[in-house]
Amino acid sequence: MNAAIRNLLVEMNNMASSSKQMEGFLPSIACKIGKAGSADTCQVVLLGRGKPSLELRSACASGDLKWSPRLQMEYALRDLPVCREALAAHAPIRLHGEELARKANGPEGELLTGSCPWVAAILILPMVAQGQTLGLIILGRTKRFFRRSFTASQVNMSQALAGHAATAIDQAALKRESVHDPLTNLYNRRHFSTRLREEIARAKRQLQVIVILLCDMDRFKDINDSRGHQVGDSILKAIADSFQASTRGTDLVFRWGGDEIVVILSDSTREGGLQAANRIREGVRRTGDTYGYDLDVSIGIAIYPEHGHSEHELIHTADRALYIAKMSGRHLHIGEEEYELNRGAIKVVFQAPEALHHLDENLRIAGRWRAKGNRFAIDDFGPAPHSLAELLDDSPPRVEA
Repeated sequence: MNAAIRNLLVEMNNMASSSKQMEGFLPSIACKIGKAGSADTCQVVLLGRGKPSLELRSACASGDLKWSPRLQMEYALRDLPVCREALAAHAPIRLHGEELARKANGPEGELLTGSCPWVAAILILPMVAQGQTLGLIILGRTKRFFRRSFTASQVNMSQALAGHAATAIDQAALKRESVHDPLTNLYNRRHFSTRLREEIARAKRQLQVIVILLCDMDRFKDINDSRGHQVGDSILKAIADSFQASTRGTDLVFRWGGDEIVVILSDSTREGGLQAANRIREGVRRTGDTYGYDLDVSIGIAIYPEHGHSEHELIHTADRALYIAKMSGRHLHIGEEEYELNRGAIKVVFQAPEALHHLDENLRIAGRWRAKGNRFAIDDFGPAPHSLAELLDDSPPRVEA
């Protein structure tokens, strides 16, 4: 192995280890392997997640070559006999001339050539890491080459590079799996603490506002009970996609557990949080319409630094806000005590039937209490208060000021 190839391998490993997302280094790998293999085109194709398909994830061409690879396109393996052969044998396949013209047709021809009519030779290289096939690297050479077919030495060198690319991709996939939920493809709860600490530190330095949205699906349990968890999982994945579509690219979306999802809105505002929450609700309702269910979501909102400076404080407030949002039927609520003084608020805060007598009088008392700068918390009144008038006679800790 010459020095140039060794340097290329080091570069590939460095790119893979420094990139947070696989998409960050796949284009560079495609370009470097294509150049090292004296190819005009290079495509990185990965096996589909959980289904028999190949997905074109990255493509690179030399010079001003006109071609039109269909990035992110998924090709069913049943339509790719040559690719299936390379995957099964873990061995490279070369095609050129009449053999290429005969075998590279239909969807497979589109994939192998990138819809470029000038490609005259193809080299298909399986990517294998720890005995597991991850996908293919497809090199193409146009008619401008005097020797259109790939030589044995070029095949060997390119296959070695494909092996190192497979290792880098495998490591990136493991890194991704450690922070992502496998069902929804959202970040997982374990990763939430790490990212929230980072966002709080950044917000503190830059004097920014962070908004936390703690979201719980309404009536989702009914779907699992009536249709089974397989249908529920399919709908939950669609809901997760709607969350991604309803938020900004800089926002962070996590599966909190079950059908709960939490969103971190960095460099946001109170108004921005409400707008995002309403977009999320609209997306969830549209998903419900698609599947024929009356879906909705309740969202509790906490704001940094207004409601706290730590993960515990912010999640505690968001959880209390979510409780109020659900019990009041309004679906959205900010903070743990910012309810309106109306009949709905009394029903949320005071669970006992006795507390629902003389509501108008209770509201007037509550208004005077709040005017003095005091605030109510949901569960600070004991199990069965009879009226707010009684509470005014109580002393802390039963009434929190």
